[in-house]
Amino acid sequence: MKKHVLMIWVTMLISLFTTKVWANDAYDGFIMLQNGSIIYIRDNYDNTVWICAPNNDGTDNGNWNGFTKPYGDIVIPDSIWYVDMWGHGGWRSVVYIGTNAFLDCDEITSIVIPDGVTSIQECAFCGCTSLTSISHGNNINYIGYSAFADCFSLTSFDIPNGVTQLEWGTFFRCTELTSIYIPSSVTNIANPTSGDGVFE
Repeated sequence: MKKHVLMIWVTMLISLFTTKVWANDAYDGFIMLQNGSIIYIRDNYDNTVWICAPNNDGTDNGNWNGFTKPYGDIVIPDSIWYVDMWGHGGWRSVVYIGTNAFLDCDEITSIVIPDGVTSIQECAFCGCTSLTSISHGNNINYIGYSAFADCFSLTSFDIPNGVTQLEWGTFFRCTELTSIYIPSSVTNIANPTSGDGVFE
């Protein structure tokens, strides 16, 4: 009896952090984080997953129509227990933050990105107007254009050591950004004289 109770408790605990659903062709499943926020994932079919938006439409806040936006302090796990459509379960590493993944999530205040993430895609955090801090590892080698555009509350950011290029609009209208660290690995910065600069 005790063994059965333990198995049920473990199953409930796993279900809390990842649930398999097939409701939308924009995502394969979702994770409930410790603060109650839900983020959505796609399977790469190579034992890795990435964070995505719950809808395909990135216009007029279409990404969140019918879905609750993540909020508060977000800690993305470095791996999740994932069950695919055939019922096969296993741990999947989180490897990148997809395009528009957190678009207009204006109640997120901080975010922790795990070491395994290597890429932050285009407009991943656009419009996260309450976001004040971002913590990340040094394995990120790509940050897409407008990744942090309109993050009005962001005050500082350290570019990861593996990034070689800063795309246009990366920090567009980040009006409170007063400190930014750019490592020697960055050899190409979007040209501000063309109107397509990092802060434009």
